[in-house]
Amino acid sequence: MNLEIGAEVWGPDGKLGTLTQIVIEPLGERVTHIVVERGGLHPLQKIVPTERLTRTEGSCVTTDLRLVDLEACPDAVTYADTAPAPATPAEVPLGDLRPVGLFWPSNVLGWYLPAQQAPSPAHPHGNLPPGAQGLTAGTEVHCRDGKLGRLDEVLYDEDSGRATGMVIRKGFFFARELEAPIDWVEAIDDTIRLNVTCAEIAERQHKKG
Repeated sequence: MNLEIGAEVWGPDGKLGTLTQIVIEPLGERVTHIVVERGGLHPLQKIVPTERLTRTEGSCVTTDLRLVDLEACPDAVTYADTAPAPATPAEVPLGDLRPVGLFWPSNVLGWYLPAQQAPSPAHPHGNLPPGAQGLTAGTEVHCRDGKLGRLDEVLYDEDSGRATGMVIRKGFFFARELEAPIDWVEAIDDTIRLNVTCAEIAERQHKKG
C-alpha cells in the first residue's frame, strides 16, 4: 500500500479530509498512523491508526471511519491553557512592561503596568505516539553527501505495518521520482537521512532501469 502526503481521505459517508502526515516508528520501521486534516467551520487534525485504512487508489486513501468516528480520534495537536493575566507588576516579565497605562506602586520604579494585560498565548503540543515521527509534505531527504529531494510517498506492507520504501521527488520544474528501499534509511527526525551517497543512488537507479 502506498500513502501519498496530500491524498484525499474518504470514508463510507464521503470525504473526511486530507492526509497531512504519515506517522512512522523509526526503530521498528513501522507505519503506525496517519494524520487527517479537515477544514471548514470546525477544522480538526486527527490521528488515525493504519489498521482503519482499507485501500489506496491514486491520490485517494479509503478508511472504514465515518465522520463521527474521525471526530472521536485523538487530536494531532492540543493547546496548553493560557496563563492568567498578572495581578501585579511583580508578576510581569520586564520585557512586557510598558511606559503607558495604569500606574501601580511597585518595586519596578518608573514603569507602568498596561491596564489590559493580555494573557500568555497558548502553546501547541503534539500528540503523536511516543517514539514516533510525523513525516509531512516536503520533508527533506538527505544522502551522506547532500540533499537528495523531498518525501512524496511512503510504501508499506499492509499486513505487517512495516514500511518497505519511500518515493522521493527530486527537482521542482522538471521533477522526477526516485524509489528508495527502507533499508537505505539511517535516521528520521526533522529530515530523513539515507546511508548512501547521491552517486550510489544514481548508479542503483540506472541498474534498476
